[in-house]
Amino acid sequence: MRQFTVRSRVILEALRSDHRERTMYRYKDLTPFCKHLPDYDCHKVYGLVDDRGRPILGIFVHRVGKIKALNGSIATCGGGIRWWWEYATDMEVFTVGLRTSTAMSQKSAGLKVSLGGAKTIIFPHNIPGWVTDQHGVRTWPWHIREAIWRAMAEEVMPHIPGYVTAEDVGTQVKDVACIKQYAPWAHVAGSTEQTDSSPTTVDGMMIALETTLYAYCNMFLGWSDIRVAVQGVGNVGGGIVGHLRKGGAHDLAISDFNPKRLETLCEKYGSLHIVPTDRIHREPVDVFMPCGLGGTLNTQTIPELNALMVVGCANNQLAEFEDGMRMHERGILWAPDYIANAGGMVMVNASTVTGGSIPEMLKIIGENLEEIFADSKKYNLPTSRIADELAAGRIKKFMSLPQ
Repeated sequence: MRQFTVRSRVILEALRSDHRERTMYRYKDLTPFCKHLPDYDCHKVYGLVDDRGRPILGIFVHRVGKIKALNGSIATCGGGIRWWWEYATDMEVFTVGLRTSTAMSQKSAGLKVSLGGAKTIIFPHNIPGWVTDQHGVRTWPWHIREAIWRAMAEEVMPHIPGYVTAEDVGTQVKDVACIKQYAPWAHVAGSTEQTDSSPTTVDGMMIALETTLYAYCNMFLGWSDIRVAVQGVGNVGGGIVGHLRKGGAHDLAISDFNPKRLETLCEKYGSLHIVPTDRIHREPVDVFMPCGLGGTLNTQTIPELNALMVVGCANNQLAEFEDGMRMHERGILWAPDYIANAGGMVMVNASTVTGGSIPEMLKIIGENLEEIFADSKKYNLPTSRIADELAAGRIKKFMSLPQ
């Protein structure tokens, strides 16, 4: 057994050494590769490429602001790091990066914070060495992830020292802690369990959910009689399920691509109705909550919705601009995603940038939604359009184009 263990360690170290020798990451401006895309809005893309010139990651910056951070330096933009294993092409990643970084600008604007929107997206299809688990999910060994985080810290982040980052879909505290290790000067939120933004995102989502229920029903009597379907039960979606169950909700449907997450929640909270991810939007519920990836509200799913309201923590829930009108025409009250899910940005600001009061900033989520719902009803316009106009005005006031 000891001989096998030693041999395994030798093989693993050889693989790590081979990966270091074969892979040379360097900085490259990736902006020219996405200027032709419809979602391009004067973005700047700070990239990392391998020795063959293939993009490995991009830090997409939509707008920049100027805030004196807690460490005395200037913070200019912020957004998490996403490593989603299913992305298959460069253009898919460029599109996601453009859309999510724009949403981060809108999120900051909603909170009246002068921090531009940014997002780091990994190009997983260009990174060899993955392994596939029993559910078909691709993962990468730590030595590969660490090499990428080190290159990001040393090669890319010096080009954008005001960038505030944190974990996002597919990354964890360990990942951002690694970046902080190699770039101790950088603004890295969530590098410890105490600064993890997920719990604050959940708190913000509960405010958004309650505000939406009150706007639709003109009252809120508690969770016991509310039927909810949650699509995606990761850190935030699973946290929402926990809050709802503890608040007395008993009619809960959940879905996730990862069976282990479903099993864990069922063991923790008792009977939950498990539904396939591609069918959960059809559940006859009061509230549908998309809490996975974006684009789940589209020309196919909107006609199939059996919910009165949609309130989710996923970014970019509308597949296209017109989907906001489609929701409005169906009479479904939609809480605009970048307004409802701003709790994570609240935590990032409070822990790393401004040091402001988390409870006070979270209140802004409810206030924004109240204003959006009221104007939507008054002018008979989609909530998406009201929110976009609100955010655009504040972006113009608080932010500028990246140079």
